[in-house]
Order: sequence, then structure tokens, then C-alpha cells
Amino acid sequence: MSPAFSVFPAPLRRGAVLLLLACLLAGLLPAARAVTLERLFDVALPVADRSPEARQTALGEAMRQLLVRLTGERRPELLGGTEALLREPGRYVQQFRYRLQPPAGEELPPELRLEVHFDGAALEEQLRRRGIPLWGRERPAVLLWLAVEEPGRRYLAAADSSPEIGVAVETLAEQRGLPLLFPLLDLEDQARVRFTDVWGGFLDQVVAASARYAAPVILIGRVRQLAPASWTGRWTLRFQGGVQQWQSDGISLGEAVAGGLSTLADQLALRLAVRSLATGSGRLSLRVEGVDSLQGYARVRRYLEGLAPVRGLRLLRVEADRLELRLELDGDPGQLTRLVAAGEVLAPVPGEGSVAAYRLLP
Repeated sequence: MSPAFSVFPAPLRRGAVLLLLACLLAGLLPAARAVTLERLFDVALPVADRSPEARQTALGEAMRQLLVRLTGERRPELLGGTEALLREPGRYVQQFRYRLQPPAGEELPPELRLEVHFDGAALEEQLRRRGIPLWGRERPAVLLWLAVEEPGRRYLAAADSSPEIGVAVETLAEQRGLPLLFPLLDLEDQARVRFTDVWGGFLDQVVAASARYAAPVILIGRVRQLAPASWTGRWTLRFQGGVQQWQSDGISLGEAVAGGLSTLADQLALRLAVRSLATGSGRLSLRVEGVDSLQGYARVRRYLEGLAPVRGLRLLRVEADRLELRLELDGDPGQLTRLVAAGEVLAPVPGEGSVAAYRLLP
């Protein structure tokens, strides 16, 4: 079911989510917090054949899908400045290849797919120049508590509870670049959260149980069947201390779930996608404490370079467990502050003068 290319590392794909969380809780992996999407600029989609005409059509659709992922806009063609990108997608292709996808059923033929890797640096530069919102590779992990009510059955969904839910979650995660995680629903979760807690929207109870996962974003979904082809969902988002709610509808369980997750992506992109300012680039001095190894330094560097406003990073000084950095920024330093607060990788500490100070979290 997993696509040949994924914006996520292999452990985040459906079917391996439980393994990821089990390792996380065993201390074998860092806490969920922010996720760096290393393959953000990879897109895979089906093609009819290997002809140049089919490839050109597919490249246009691949660019459109990538712009959805990068800008957070469901219809990027309506954004001023994207016309040239959509008209000439081949200018930004670094490599492509064809792959036969195994059939979904025994009687179906293999599916021919085109896998495209775009030039991320060039595309980011074009979006900045055009003043188009850009959501970088660093994105907050989302913990999804999903309660489902259908005739004769009520349950909390896990990664493998339902193929229909799994397909909807994986597809939205891939399309919008969302690191989505299910809770384990193991004995510890079951002791702290019941179906009625999620269904009733008892946020405090769910938030307390979510602490072990360290995900910055908590999404509570309550989806139920109203009629044979009618489903509705109520959704509650908790992010950066705020709470937001919305509703989704669909003719199937998967469609209602997908609708709720689409709105989630809209809301996160609205807050985290950065629009380049006409004032151009600026500089910010940054101090990071608690960096006591090369691995810690690499983690800080990788994290900061994944944030959309950061165009360059220079290490000025290393003293004990403290780094001093200079960042080249595109636009307002306040945008960087908001993104760092969303990632929960760096915690603010009192600074000195114009130096922004943070501590690297475990």
C-alpha cells in the first residue's frame, strides 16, 4: 500500500507506525516532536505509459501536488506566481524513473508509476521570490486520537484498525506532508483513556495521556455513521496552547476522515507556512545550550536548516556545551520564533542583548 516514494522516512509509513512508537517508548528513538521530511521533494504518481506526452502530463500533476505540500494551499494554481512553475515543471526536475507497482489484487495488472525528484533549493528560491507561502521540511508531529462509531461497533482506531482509515491517513499524510502518528493503545493508554473520553471531547484527559508521545500537535477525531452512505466527523485540534474545532462529512468513513485531516493541514499551514517579505533577508544571532556532542550539533543544524525562513547558517563559536550561530533569514525573525515554538526541539532561555537563546531538548 505504501507508495514507492514517500515524504517520510520508512518507519513513518503505514504498517510500521506501531513499531516506531514502540521504539520511541523504549527510548530507542527520539521523542516525536518535530519531524524533518527528508524526501519532501519526491512525488510518485501513476502514468498510462512511458511516452513523452504522458510523462509531461504527469510532471505537471507532480508539480501541482508538490506545491500543495509546500504552500499548504489545496489549489496552488490559484496562487499568483505559480503559473510558470506549473507550465514548465521539467525545469525543476533533478531525476525521474519509472517503476512497476505490484498490483493491489491478484487479478489486477501492475501499475506503472513515475517517480520524480524535484530540485528543492531551486523551488524554494522561486517561491520566496514570488512571495508565495513556503512550509519547510521541519514539521510538527501530529498525534491522532480517533474514535469511530458505526452500527454495532464503537472503537478507538489504531494504525491497523481499518484498511479504510489506514488508506485515508496515509494518503493525506503523503499529499500534505503531515507526520501523522496513532497512539499505541497499549495497556498504559487503555488505563488512561477510554472511548468515552475521546468521544466526549474530554481534552484534559486525552492531553495527559498524550504526554508520553511528546507530539506538539494533538488531534481528536470523532467519526460516526449516520446512514449507509453518510458519515460525519467532529474534530478538535490542540496546538501551542490553543484549541480549534471543525466538522467533516463524507459518503464513507475514509472520506470523512480525509476531510477532517485536510482541514488540519490547512490550519497548520496557515500558521507555519512563511511568506517572504519585501524587506528581504535579515540576520539573527542565536545561542544554543545543552549541545554536548557532534550528534547534538548535527541535530541543531539539521533542524534549523529545515525551517522555511532560514537561508543560511554559520557556526561562530563553540564553548563547552554552548553554540553561537548566525542565521541568514528571509523576512521577519518573529516567524522563526513561532516555528521553533511549534517544533519543540529548542526551548527558549533568557538571552543577552540581541542574542536569541535556546536550550536543546532531549
